[in-house]
Amino acid sequence: MGGVCFAIAFVLVLNIYGGIGRGYISSITAKYLFLGFGGLGLILNLVTFQTGKYHPIYNLTYWGGSLVTFLGLIMNFFQIQYSDYVLIGGLIIVGVSFFLPKKYVEPKDGNPDLLDD
Repeated sequence: MGGVCFAIAFVLVLNIYGGIGRGYISSITAKYLFLGFGGLGLILNLVTFQTGKYHPIYNLTYWGGSLVTFLGLIMNFFQIQYSDYVLIGGLIIVGVSFFLPKKYVEPKDGNPDLLDD
């Protein structure tokens, strides 16, 4: 369900930044819908992600960066000072999560038969 919310939010970005579909929905309405669907998608993904699948350092880095990036977008929409720095900082944090060593990024081996030896 979180993925559907993100898909809707990304379609709304076409209206906000590209002006596509402004005949159907105004830019300000698209901004508020983007914030709603984007926030809902973030919350749903945070609640439903598999906690044991990846190392906690990767999860913390990726989700922390995602939250900071979303906060930066909110600040940008409302034209709050220093929003660009928050947005860039969040994107850098998410980017760092993609360059973590393999032992932090690869899924954990979930083989329960290892304890049966």
